[in-house]
Amino acid sequence: MRLTISEILFVLLFAVANVAYSQTHDIRYKRLYSDGDYSSALKIATSGNSYDFMRLRRYVGALNVMIKETNDEELIHKQMTLIDNLINSSRISRAIVNSTYDNKDEFRGWVVSKADRGNKETINREIPLFESYTFFYIAEFLYLLKENRWIEKSIYNKQWWDKTVQFVERDVWTKWRSRSYRIYNRYNSTFLRNRTHMGSHWAGIAMYLGQITNDEEIVKQTDNLQRQYDLLLKRNLKLRNGAYIWNSTYDDVRGTDAGKGKGNIVQDCSHGNHVVAYVVAAYELGNKNWTKEDLSRFSKTVTRIMYNKNTNSFADNVDGTTHKSRPGWGNFVGDGWVKLAKHDKEAAKIFRQFSGNDKLLKRYNQELQFKAAVFKIK
Repeated sequence: MRLTISEILFVLLFAVANVAYSQTHDIRYKRLYSDGDYSSALKIATSGNSYDFMRLRRYVGALNVMIKETNDEELIHKQMTLIDNLINSSRISRAIVNSTYDNKDEFRGWVVSKADRGNKETINREIPLFESYTFFYIAEFLYLLKENRWIEKSIYNKQWWDKTVQFVERDVWTKWRSRSYRIYNRYNSTFLRNRTHMGSHWAGIAMYLGQITNDEEIVKQTDNLQRQYDLLLKRNLKLRNGAYIWNSTYDDVRGTDAGKGKGNIVQDCSHGNHVVAYVVAAYELGNKNWTKEDLSRFSKTVTRIMYNKNTNSFADNVDGTTHKSRPGWGNFVGDGWVKLAKHDKEAAKIFRQFSGNDKLLKRYNQELQFKAAVFKIK
């Protein structure tokens, strides 16, 4: 079959348009991720202060969104540099000066050297929660490099990837799993704790690590942790007006290694980010425990309960109430909630509207992460 000249010209113009769109798309992301953002992220990565890993999550997470869209080598290498500096700032637990960790061992890690007023009790301690904030997205990054076949492009790429995966296997996953058993006589207690957002970080790490490790025992371990977390979260989810609301404390911990919190505390939207980030990622990776209907119900939490169109802002808690000690906190939606926009048109419309609220984006240090996700909305 021969093409006419008109058909050939159409194909060529279509191809040129696609290339032009791709280049423009990539440039937009590079401009979004400024030198100032990179410098701020690098400063945190080199600090050795695990308390700051909660803030680093936003930079690493935003870069992952951009890399997933573009496979841009420059962005990949910036992410690698952040991770290298973070790992290089770790120390062998037994040798950390002034560490108050009770079970010092040969694993590498970090202590809190400086924290805000409400976290002073964490000073000089190794805190699994803080590590898990950023390693959720580091594990995702390693998964992305495997999926886009970047690790096959050179021997150096594969060596770097192998070395970094081994660090996550040993000095993140195995470290806290073995310490959990030493302290609680249960392997997953440190991962699950007694709050949904605490468990979500480790469920995400388990999800990605299970996809990239060659260690069959770790695969079994990660499957078990993810199964327990999914069960716990499913038990918590309640329907209201077609939307999910839930407690941040686990309602029913039977058959799991999780702890039961004192009383039931409704999920705040800020920490709810992390729960939603996990669920969206789990659904997109094919986890059968999470369906389109689940994403639709989480989206309705945004559209029917959280969002106030008159103020172009969000409620503090998933049931629409105000957080007494931190009013306005619910306006941090850039880590997980915004990712629902890809799966729900009404949520996408709301997040586009909210993207113009620069005051709240900057106040909660979510501008980079939020806008990186909004760029994906069609």
